[in-house]
Amino acid sequence: ASVGDEIVVTAAAVSTPSLALGPGSSFGLDTLEEQPTINRDIRDVIALDPRVTFDSGFPDDNGAVSCLGASERNNSLTIDGVRIDDGFGLGSTPFPSEAQPFPFEALSSVSVEFAPFDVQYGLFSGCNINVVTKSGSNDFYAAAHINWSPNFLRSNGRNLVTYDSATDSYIPSTDRRLDRAESLSTILEAGGPVIRDRLFVYGLVEMRRNTSREVNTLAGTSYEYISTDPFWGAKIDAYPLDNHHLEFTIFDTERTNERSDVQFTTDSNGQPVFGLADSVTDFNNGGLNYVGRYTGTFTQWF
Repeated sequence: ASVGDEIVVTAAAVSTPSLALGPGSSFGLDTLEEQPTINRDIRDVIALDPRVTFDSGFPDDNGAVSCLGASERNNSLTIDGVRIDDGFGLGSTPFPSEAQPFPFEALSSVSVEFAPFDVQYGLFSGCNINVVTKSGSNDFYAAAHINWSPNFLRSNGRNLVTYDSATDSYIPSTDRRLDRAESLSTILEAGGPVIRDRLFVYGLVEMRRNTSREVNTLAGTSYEYISTDPFWGAKIDAYPLDNHHLEFTIFDTERTNERSDVQFTTDSNGQPVFGLADSVTDFNNGGLNYVGRYTGTFTQWF
């Protein structure tokens, strides 16, 4: 019998440490792409966890998030580990603004964590919602997205009523037929390698326009909102050596929501009449965010 060549097979254990050990749920890119989302909102995804509940108005209103029965003001939101939530607890959403400050298309995973052991998470007693943005890879990738929610596809909600003691009756305080809400978003994203296997980049820009109107018949005012600030973000991932990862992320969540208080009345025929704006108020939130992170393994125990 002849002796063949000797074949030597070697292998090493793959180290995949978790940065958020503890009770929680994680949802990867497949779930984000397959889960139906009415408003392209991460709240539609984390709702898969039975420990997360919303108020009865979501998704028509702000959608307060309650984790394990705690108040919505006790939650925290992080993007790639950077805390960008409502630090003062003035709002009812987990976001620094009333709307989600980042596009749904920029995310690669979402997790909701109730009691993470890692020290980088804190300042919450409900849950921490952590989103991870996409990264470049060895394959070049580019895509364009258009998301349009026209007003003519909306149905009118029920009017609110207020008790009038003078007439001992209830009178409407809103006119939902005149309310409007429309949004248009155009997104461009691209990613790929700068140096294969070592250096990758990813970038995204979103041009958006959101407009809405809410009529208060008792106040004689039509509140008209408009927001047109873009979102942009970029991420660099570098692997200078095996088992060593450097990453830098920068994104801009700055948004100005302009509200005009327009005079409103009805003529003798009951037709609506919109006048001039009594005042214009800007609601500013968000800003420029950036984060750098290093993850590495020097030895089997460090």
